[in-house]
Amino acid sequence: MRAADRAWIATAATLWLLVAGVWAAPGAAGRGQPEGAAALVTTLASGRVDLEARRDILDAPVLPGSVMKAWTLVAALESGVIEPGTARLCRRTVVVEGRRYVCAHPDLKRPLTPAEALAHSCNDYFVSLAPRLPRGVLDSVRLAAGLPALGAATPLAAGLVGLEGPRVSPRVLLTGLARLAGVQPEGRVSMRAETRRVLLEGLRGAATYGSASALASTAGGALAKTGTAPMPGGGHLGLVVALAPAAVPTRAVVVVVPGAAGLDAAGIAADLLAAPPPPPPSAAPRPASPGPSAPPPAAPAATPQNVTDVALRAASAGTTVRLGVTTRGRVRVQVVALEEYVARVVAGEGQPRAGDAAQQALAVAARTFALANRGRHQREGHDLCDTTHCQVTRPSTPVTRRAALATAGQLLLTAGRPASIFYSALCGGRPERASEVWPGAEDYGAPPEDDDACRSEPAWTSDIPAAGLERALRAAGLRGSRLRELRVVQQNATGRATRLRAEGFSPNEISAQDFRMAVGRVLGWQHLRSTQFDLRRTSAGYRFTGRGFGHGVGLCVIGAGYRAARGETGADILGFYFPGLSVGPLGSAATSAAAPAPPRAPAPAPP
Repeated sequence: MRAADRAWIATAATLWLLVAGVWAAPGAAGRGQPEGAAALVTTLASGRVDLEARRDILDAPVLPGSVMKAWTLVAALESGVIEPGTARLCRRTVVVEGRRYVCAHPDLKRPLTPAEALAHSCNDYFVSLAPRLPRGVLDSVRLAAGLPALGAATPLAAGLVGLEGPRVSPRVLLTGLARLAGVQPEGRVSMRAETRRVLLEGLRGAATYGSASALASTAGGALAKTGTAPMPGGGHLGLVVALAPAAVPTRAVVVVVPGAAGLDAAGIAADLLAAPPPPPPSAAPRPASPGPSAPPPAAPAATPQNVTDVALRAASAGTTVRLGVTTRGRVRVQVVALEEYVARVVAGEGQPRAGDAAQQALAVAARTFALANRGRHQREGHDLCDTTHCQVTRPSTPVTRRAALATAGQLLLTAGRPASIFYSALCGGRPERASEVWPGAEDYGAPPEDDDACRSEPAWTSDIPAAGLERALRAAGLRGSRLRELRVVQQNATGRATRLRAEGFSPNEISAQDFRMAVGRVLGWQHLRSTQFDLRRTSAGYRFTGRGFGHGVGLCVIGAGYRAARGETGADILGFYFPGLSVGPLGSAATSAAAPAPPRAPAPAPP
């Protein structure tokens, strides 16, 4: 068997587990909803199916949700209702035809272009087209891509954003978007070159900084659109259709996750597209026939490999978290057993394929953060949110449930109390003190000066136009119209920028952390991944070159994965990243010196 064949078989087995069983929707059982994600991966040129899971969901008619905005955009541009430069300021909440629409994308404090509206999935932009967009033009675009016409009985505004109208299967949506984008070998939808340019710009933006930004790390980028739509029996499903690489797509994927949102589906799609395509069929090994006397495969044993939510609830011993879940701009409160919550956080914040030791270290960190910050959103009626302000959650997997159960009740402690700790995606080889990022935060001993485990991670480069930086500076509260010069004027011991000077603005200095936050909120978090950067002027703006992803405080998630791969245990990993803390159950004596109660933990930066 060739090495390529062995690699594909191993990858396919991992991905099958990823989509077929491990992304079970929390609480879906008993409500008539199917459990587990559905996924289809195809090679565009040949139409070959590379992976297929949950055919029952792939072929079930569903509302497309915001995926339909791609068709709406094309119809609006082709009819002349909007031009490529037609910008609109999002009103955040709007009532059209008696229905209330809420926008959940970041408030950019400026008008959105058509491509940006598609990338950010702006409901206000698209429902505002209803009074002007001819229904016949939309139907012709839908029919050309293989979708049924909207029909005269469908309320137009709801139809434009995929919340009313004919239901179509995810399999049909995959083919339809490939035709619309012009990458399907047959059935390419005819449109003006300018329309196609704006469409592709919006789909690329969705996969870079918008609603499908979980795909931003995909090699060569992607074209994508997410959707979150109601299910017939109640609840919602998350959906994403993606084509990759962005320049000349060769592969297509659709993922559907019952009980979740489009961003959850995009995360699974990113993992699927990261895998290489299988070898040609002629080279693929044939499975051996079991023969007539071969016994049927045994059912999986009830071992620690198959941890259930029931086991996690039992391990929680009655401790729960009131979790604020944001869906379509609204927050609903879920009461979740502590260890179930930890398993979801490890799925949302960790690396799916990292070793058990790394998963367990993150589980202890996530549990500690949860109990140290319990009641953070008390005024809103819950303890913690499911965004980067607190901890991101996704449906748990067998791996993350196993990590939660293996470490159940274990915390990072100071004087017997949960410590105010943090973690980030990648420290860039130089762990940071909490007090360097958030003045007044508690430092529990000196962090290691060097993290050799993640030194091999490549540096990043980001070119940002001057106009974008000016918008970010104004969003941060600085006053000015033209940025004459931007430079780093202060760095700390780890080489991270701490202060920048912005000539032409008042005040003319800003902390690097505030600057990064402003750039992230206005332009997207992918531009400045950390404050560990240098910058130089270019003809159009500034080029930032840096390392790491996030603030670099506490546990380095990617570094922990490398450490697990080279044989370190969960205790080894926690001891390296949190040298001043002990690990044990709540109330146990800490091995480090007693310290005064730490201040309320500040909001962690998005990774």
